[in-house]
Amino acid sequence: MTTNFQLKITYNITPSLVHGIFYIYILYIFVILTGLPNDVTIAKLIKKYCPGASQLMAGICSLGRKMKHLSSFKLIKFLFLFLVFTCEFISSEIPRPRGVSLSRSTLYNPSKDFTCFDGSLTIPFTQVNDDYCDCQDASDEPGTSACPHGIFYCLNAGYHPENIPSNRVNDGICDCCDTSDEYASSAKCVNTCEELGRSSREEAQRQAELIKIGSQIRLELSQKGAQLKQEKREKIQELERNKLEAEQVLLEKEALKKAAEEDESAALEYYRELERQRKEAEELNNQQEAIKKDIEEQAIIDGQDVNDEISEGIKENQDKAVQEDREDAQGQEEELLDGQEDVDNNPDDEDEEEDDASSTPATGDAEDTVQHQVYDEETQKLIDRANDARREFESARSVVQDITREVDSIREYLEKDFGPNDEFAPLEGQCFDYEDREYIYRLCPFDKTSQQPKAKHEGADTRLGIWSRWDGSDHNKYEMMVFENGQSCWNGPDRNTRVKVRCGSENKLTSVTEPNRCEYYFEFTTPAACREASADTVDLHDEL
Repeated sequence: MTTNFQLKITYNITPSLVHGIFYIYILYIFVILTGLPNDVTIAKLIKKYCPGASQLMAGICSLGRKMKHLSSFKLIKFLFLFLVFTCEFISSEIPRPRGVSLSRSTLYNPSKDFTCFDGSLTIPFTQVNDDYCDCQDASDEPGTSACPHGIFYCLNAGYHPENIPSNRVNDGICDCCDTSDEYASSAKCVNTCEELGRSSREEAQRQAELIKIGSQIRLELSQKGAQLKQEKREKIQELERNKLEAEQVLLEKEALKKAAEEDESAALEYYRELERQRKEAEELNNQQEAIKKDIEEQAIIDGQDVNDEISEGIKENQDKAVQEDREDAQGQEEELLDGQEDVDNNPDDEDEEEDDASSTPATGDAEDTVQHQVYDEETQKLIDRANDARREFESARSVVQDITREVDSIREYLEKDFGPNDEFAPLEGQCFDYEDREYIYRLCPFDKTSQQPKAKHEGADTRLGIWSRWDGSDHNKYEMMVFENGQSCWNGPDRNTRVKVRCGSENKLTSVTEPNRCEYYFEFTTPAACREASADTVDLHDEL
């Protein structure tokens, strides 16, 4: 039964005492490097490495505060000895079967029968770790490979604990850095926890320094972001005032345009009448030509030569119609142009003049008349005045539209989520590139992501996504950006991009991959993502 669980005396001497000495050493180095740890840090260390000491943490912190009058050396010595005593006391209460984590050790009591975690079966404790799977949830075999879906706990003293599938126990492959998973195999495992722990601690120290520096920059970014937003708010107020003035100018220009167009329309009425008569005469002529053609075709069918009759009849009708049109036009001209010496009373002569005269561009109502019409001097002045009024109106309307667009753009900016303290606001409007062998990838925060072939002749930019939202974890919403509705893949979905945002000393796009077709994964570092954890959220890794 010595293989079923670790003996009480062995556990007390090895894990607990050795761990206590080891953590004294680690904490000693920590103190040398950073100074005396505060109450919260010490309490969290104890909670991390002595889970059963949760009830005593408050007492430790309280005692530490009361002993501030002692020297730092005495305080450290007291707390460290107390830590070792606590770990030894708690861990010696109940022996822990092999493969069981500290947090679950109380569920395995050798003096009682063992009940499967799912409550389906109760067995004698001697059947725990007997290399036979009794419980469907594998809870009775944490230290053997008997159950296919069990969990084995690696203590990994000096590094961080981990769980591995129990079917890897004694399989000849070293999974736990402390070699505890190969206790009954021929594998030549070497304990690498100390080396891994050292590397991990160095990396943790580097990350701590990076976060410290980045957090300072983040504060500056937050201040800049707040300033940018304030400037935008002030700009909106200024634009709103300008818009009121521009709208007033627009109303005035609209009134002037309306009056000028009324004068223009009245002056052009005569020329419209001439144009109407010209079109009527042209239409009549076309009708006569069509009649003539029909008669000729019918005559050919009938075998008769009626050309002379047709010509005579048409000539008579045409002369009569033309004479009537001329008389009507002449009467209207005399009535409309009484006193206007520049206009000929003969419509036919005026048509000839139109062919030789240079044209005058016209807009508005002038477009309703003949395009190459020559107007009298007074009419031309009215047309020019109306054209000027229209241009001034369009210019005033353009000013109002430009101001409206700028206001809408600023409002959209102010509605964006730039982080809890606007620390990401300075990134808006910037772009960051990453190059691989074929493409240049670009990240423009709060705008878009794209890719471009390095060889310019191979194609234009491809839009990989448009800014959509933040989509991080519940713990940190701002650790993931999402860009959606990019260009469609060939016979596939729209492209989209997820951007992992990490703490860094500079803004830099560090990595781009395409884990799935049309789905891109960017990694981006920025000081805006650096946050020094508070006393309530500090997560000290087990390797410390």
